[in-house]
Amino acid sequence: MTGAHPWLAVAPSIVFLTPRSYIIYRPERERMTGCGESAGVDTDGQLRRATAILGKKWHPVVIRTLLAEGPLGFNAIKSHVDGISDKVLSAALEDLQDAGLVVRDVVEDKPVRVNYSLTPAGRALEPIMEDLLAWSREHLTESR
Repeated sequence: MTGAHPWLAVAPSIVFLTPRSYIIYRPERERMTGCGESAGVDTDGQLRRATAILGKKWHPVVIRTLLAEGPLGFNAIKSHVDGISDKVLSAALEDLQDAGLVVRDVVEDKPVRVNYSLTPAGRALEPIMEDLLAWSREHLTESR
């Protein structure tokens, strides 16, 4: 038990500090990434970078639309995403392109058109989006 306190030999242990505060110590958590020693991984920084993209209001909705519908043009995305303005959708698509989640393809037809599709990194978000939707259905009510 590296880094464990010798007086905490039993797992899990409850240590009462005062009548109202206590610590539940679980040594198995020290081996988990992000708990105890982080083994040199900047998990806070990684989480901040991910939420900088996925935490914006329309970004997950645009990603989910492209996951469900496949490559779409600007107006098709706009018709699938209820309530988004042209300016906000344009900015969201630009942010997602900069993050490497969406690619913009110019189709050389007459007239020239543009399709947006997910990169492999964007498609890798599918299980996360599904889990987020499942969590939302289970824990959030319509009023929130």
